[in-house]
Amino acid sequence: MINLEKIFKNIILVHVLIFCASSVWEIFLANEDMINLSNELDESALLSNTYLIIFAVITLIAYLLNLFFLYKFYSFSKNLFCILIILFYVQFLFAGITIFEPFGYILDDLFALSQGVILALLFFTPLKEKF
Repeated sequence: MINLEKIFKNIILVHVLIFCASSVWEIFLANEDMINLSNELDESALLSNTYLIIFAVITLIAYLLNLFFLYKFYSFSKNLFCILIILFYVQFLFAGITIFEPFGYILDDLFALSQGVILALLFFTPLKEKF
């Protein structure tokens, strides 16, 4: 059980690292041509609605806090993690067209895979009794 806890905590840290790398990549290192193409395709459908922006920021802050709560094994964090993932996917429905560069796409996939690993560890291992 101790080894599983260590693995779980390391996966959460890797998940946060992937999130940070993805954010830095999309904000600072994205190709100018991709940014221009996104602007031409009016990718800013989500950004045009103030309420959706506020909701997205609140959800993002709650998600990052919940990762800390998962790391510390708080009992409510397991269910909150599932709710926040569902809320993120609902937000994606309103995001419009999304364009990724190959590296950004890989980071996005790694982020989703690490979410899946966290969910699997939360619900299908003896670690679930820790919450």
